[in-house]
Amino acid sequence: MLSTLLAIGWKPELHGVVIIIIATVALPGTIYLLLGTNLGARLGLLVSLAGLFGWM
Repeated sequence: MLSTLLAIGWKPELHGVVIIIIATVALPGTIYLLLGTNLGARLGLLVSLAGLFGWM
């Protein structure tokens, strides 16, 4: 697995795509984690989705 990752040429385009994918997974996940611990799982999900759709 590691040799496969090292064999890929990390061109700027691929590097940018990887950053965008990680950001779209990590940032909403941390917001949901914070809200989920303070408000509970269901209400934390609803509040984070309301914030996301309000922003969109």
